Amino acid sequence: MDVPLLMGGIATWLIESGEAARFAEKQAEEMAARQAMAAQRLAGHHFQHHRAALHFWLQLPSQWRTHSFTQACLSQGVQIGQADDFAVGQTQAPHCVRLALGAPRSRTELATVLDTVASLLNEQPQGDIPGV
Repeated sequence: MDVPLLMGGIATWLIESGEAARFAEKQAEEMAARQAMAAQRLAGHHFQHHRAALHFWLQLPSQWRTHSFTQACLSQGVQIGQADDFAVGQTQAPHCVRLALGAPRSRTELATVLDTVASLLNEQPQGDIPGV
């Protein structure tokens, strides 16, 4: 059987049987739960999100530069995205980072990630030299 034909058959079955809708509903429920976890663990910090989104935008406190915060997270095993990576053209990127809530394999792993990020938010950056 030809692979594209097989994939088309599987996709058709998923849609017609209602399985695709059930998968989408379960994913939306999981993302809502993860968004709620993020809101709870990052309470007091400013962020933008949508209930069913796979990510959210976290505004950094003034003591952090996006690159420094991204590197600090990476040194703790947490990979996040800088707003600059998503800016188009000459648009000024907001002072934010992007966290993917769908990347951690479990809510337990997500809790560890969020706690690490929350802890770093309250620290002073290491090695940043104030502008002259």
